[in-house]
Amino acid sequence: MERMLDLVTLGEIMLRLSSPSNERLARGEVFEKHAGGSEINVACGVAMLGLKAGVVSKLPDNQIGKYIRNNIRFSGVSDEFIVIDEDKNARVGIYYYESASHPRKPEVIYDRANSSFTTIQLDEIPEEIYKST
Repeated sequence: MERMLDLVTLGEIMLRLSSPSNERLARGEVFEKHAGGSEINVACGVAMLGLKAGVVSKLPDNQIGKYIRNNIRFSGVSDEFIVIDEDKNARVGIYYYESASHPRKPEVIYDRANSSFTTIQLDEIPEEIYKST
């Protein structure tokens, strides 16, 4: 019998666009892309410690959603509870991250209005996640 997950997180997985090498967002021409968000970061950390982790979220059925799901699996986190949003207007939340060197502080700009996760419904989440037997 397969062991259950040690941790399941629930939250919005976003696309992080970062300026490289402490470059300012307003000056740069290039972004590095990553999957991001507190919930997926915690799940990835737990998986790196050797525990089984999964994430509950909702992602669009497009190339960005596929990139994020692949990133999750590559990190050793289960994506079996990711709800796929097939709406033609589905989108992933984005955040722009500008790293910094002292004394300047990092900056984050969020663009997450109307993302797929904002439409997730309880009946889309498998019952075994939130009901005990």
